[in-house]
Amino acid sequence: MSGKKLHVVISRDISERKLAERALLELNQSLERRVAERTAELTTSEARLRALVEHAPEAIVVFDGNTGRFLFGNEHACRLYGVPMEKLTELTPADVSPEIQADGRRSSELAREKMEEAWPEERQFSNGFIDNRMADSSRRKFDYCGCRRKGRI
Repeated sequence: MSGKKLHVVISRDISERKLAERALLELNQSLERRVAERTAELTTSEARLRALVEHAPEAIVVFDGNTGRFLFGNEHACRLYGVPMEKLTELTPADVSPEIQADGRRSSELAREKMEEAWPEERQFSNGFIDNRMADSSRRKFDYCGCRRKGRI
């Protein structure tokens, strides 16, 4: 090599890698677009549901069947239960019922039994009524309807 400059060039074909990178980029963009579209659809759907619930003439609550906590409800439900809207999501149906029902059973046990009765594993939708004694000792019948989400109450 005696004082001569030597340049070494190594090259390899990266065409397949670049095609794969481009395909991956396009796929990510497509997925991000689909997620944004679906999110907008769900936001619109939730707004419609909330408007229906909030303006319905009945007391309506939605609760988590696993924890039993109210997820949300309308003003009619708050008046019925005697609690402000901001407190509703801290409560369960048992919290707004007397501890012991007219038949001597605990409200929490009766509520769980009624949920299991209303929504057996094989049924996705159910409706009926519950005869409930309220905290002020009055008796009221409640219509209910509901559906399972992903096979759970």
